[in-house]
Amino acid sequence: MRRLLAIGLALLGLGVPLLAAEPVEQPPVEKVKNADTGEALRRQVWEVGRRDVAPAKATIRAQYYGWLSIDERGPEAGIGRVSCPIAESGRVTIAPGSCRVSCEGADIAYNSHCGDGVRSLVDVTSIEWPDFPAIDDKLKRQKVQRWAIAEIALDPATRPHVDLSHGDMVDVTSVVDVKGQDFTLNYPARAMRENAGGTLTLLCQVQADLSSVCRMESFVPPENAYLFEGSVGSLSLRLKARPQLPDGTSSVGKRFKFRASFHMD
Repeated sequence: MRRLLAIGLALLGLGVPLLAAEPVEQPPVEKVKNADTGEALRRQVWEVGRRDVAPAKATIRAQYYGWLSIDERGPEAGIGRVSCPIAESGRVTIAPGSCRVSCEGADIAYNSHCGDGVRSLVDVTSIEWPDFPAIDDKLKRQKVQRWAIAEIALDPATRPHVDLSHGDMVDVTSVVDVKGQDFTLNYPARAMRENAGGTLTLLCQVQADLSSVCRMESFVPPENAYLFEGSVGSLSLRLKARPQLPDGTSSVGKRFKFRASFHMD
């Protein structure tokens, strides 16, 4: 894939315990189709109800963009659904990539931008699931996929307070090691198809944990701006700030601008 060289200047995982719930009456087996392959599947879905989720450690940047994606795409701020496969023994299987998070509807295969935001705020390995019945021979012969689903609620009070409109402006080189960072990213697919490019300017602020939160201040030409909105978060991830400015003052709260050029190779 062609790549861009971003020239100029611009973390996730929260662990939260969820309370266990008593399994509901054994649900029926449903016949569904794999959304990607069209393959016919049989599945059994156990609903365990809504759970309040407490926040755990994550960068302020991660929390900010997680909440932002929920606000933009979610039907209700802070609400999502997590679904995990149930093993033959009746225990919920937790492995990298095994569980799915969504914001809209009960479709366990649905994965949205909003789901990415909720996932950044929830560590599914910390969810305490109830024990489900072991799979019986009939369901095993039918190759039934069994899933457990919980609705989760994130407390809005956990949203970090970020105000990009205040803070002293400083030169980006005084807060970020620009030469020591790799600003090469995958070129946005739609921008590639439309042979579009331009120059992105970000306004960023250093947070208390030295992560950077940024927003798009301008894009030239402006008609291409929407094609590169997804690059804002990716670039801000690379902008780890130094604790202090060259004069010895704290970098926390300081604002800076980062400029990146997008062009086709």
